[in-house]
Amino acid sequence: MEGKPHLLRTPDRLRAPLATVNPRTARRRRRSPAFPTGIAGLLLAVLPSGAVGCSRAPQVVIPRKADAEEQFLFALEQDKRYRTTLSKYRRPRMAWRAVSAYQKVIDKFPESDLLVDHSRLGIAMIDERMGNLNDAMDVYEHLLEKRPDDDRIQIFGLFGAGKICDLRGEHSRAKEYYGELLRRYDNEDYEKYKDTLNRAREQYGRIREE
Repeated sequence: MEGKPHLLRTPDRLRAPLATVNPRTARRRRRSPAFPTGIAGLLLAVLPSGAVGCSRAPQVVIPRKADAEEQFLFALEQDKRYRTTLSKYRRPRMAWRAVSAYQKVIDKFPESDLLVDHSRLGIAMIDERMGNLNDAMDVYEHLLEKRPDDDRIQIFGLFGAGKICDLRGEHSRAKEYYGELLRRYDNEDYEKYKDTLNRAREQYGRIREE
């Protein structure tokens, strides 16, 4: 998957009701710059009232760092803040900020192929949490094939693919992904991934019992 990761269009059921759209805002929409429709659309649908009818993605400024590694570390920090916040009102904006930070790595440092792929992984994981399962699955499968020796990509990719298959009701495929993850990584050498591995073990056991 090359270039910017494409994001799933907003499902009709998640779009803001027409009654909430300000006519002036609607007229300006034609002149608004384009933004990725998937995550941005979902964010606009779940932002607090008063922001629902807006025509643009949340405006964020991501600072340009000195190199790709520093830029990626900044993106990881934004992602961590998004994942750990307890405020349901802040989460959508923080998700968009994390996506924008990862996209900055992809756009500004395309020559840093490994960090670009890890940034794509980060966006896919946010895609998955926001319900953009098709796009997340496309990225997971692409990266799993492209980076067979990258432990982080393999662990999060296998786990994410397993979760998506499980949500789709494809339990046999989910079991395969979880099983492969546990077969390769469920040992003390990968202690820092224990939370993900524990969750994979629980889901694998549940599917086997069904």
